[in-house]
Amino acid sequence: MIKKPLISIFDWDDTLCPTTWLHARGLLVAHGLIDGAPSMEIETFEEKPAPSPLTSSDRQGLELLECQVLELLQLAARFGPVFIVTAASLPWVVASAENFLPRVRQFLLDNQRQCENKNADIERVQVVSARDWYHHQIGTGGSQLEWKCATFEALCSHLKVQDVFARLKTRTDLISIGDARFEQEACVRMGMEASECLRSKTMKFVEQPTLKELLEQLRMMSKMYESMCQYDGGLHLCVSRKETSNSQHSCGDGDRLVENALETLQLVQIDRVTELKESTARDCEARL
Repeated sequence: MIKKPLISIFDWDDTLCPTTWLHARGLLVAHGLIDGAPSMEIETFEEKPAPSPLTSSDRQGLELLECQVLELLQLAARFGPVFIVTAASLPWVVASAENFLPRVRQFLLDNQRQCENKNADIERVQVVSARDWYHHQIGTGGSQLEWKCATFEALCSHLKVQDVFARLKTRTDLISIGDARFEQEACVRMGMEASECLRSKTMKFVEQPTLKELLEQLRMMSKMYESMCQYDGGLHLCVSRKETSNSQHSCGDGDRLVENALETLQLVQIDRVTELKESTARDCEARL
């Protein structure tokens, strides 16, 4: 494996943690976890059913997910520093992992302890709250896109990507994996603003995934992550739900990164850079 400078950034909710599925199953309410859960509109005052307990089937599914999350994080750490950057609070990440992904929580805790040992010869996985960092460093307010942009920029500055380019004469790859468009956009913006020393690669997962869909996506990422890291160029991929069982996934060069088609999902390559430039141009025209 040829190692080159690379930073991996994962979202938490609906990327590593099945938040939407947990909410739909009533498990967030059952465990007293409200902060960080997707909001629900109350349309009636009818009595709601009691929250569902964690069944053996649920636990089995979550254990499979845990294995896949750990496999992907450990794989990503072979290529460079890994960050879980969430728009939620750190206590939410800790609580959701403790209740539903305990092995992932222990893995993150072990990494936190190892990070305190500056002589530890390991690649580290760290958790950062983009919202908390933004509010502490910049001020209250701001959108989730602004939180992520500011945090991505701070991480790249902390890791001295400009110094890396000056020393190695090669750009650092910034890989972002998440379910929201603003995460993908934040990574693309970083690649555009620091194009001389940074190259963006993104993978957008489906929004509000089921447990099965999230597991399917994580398995796919484990299969293609090394190829994505080694891909010589910017790359922006998006997972979408198949309209029919006969649908075929389609992408450009990124198509060669996936050995097998996804069961219920499809992988599409998109031109996020051009899309973002056109969107910025439209915004400028609107202001004029």
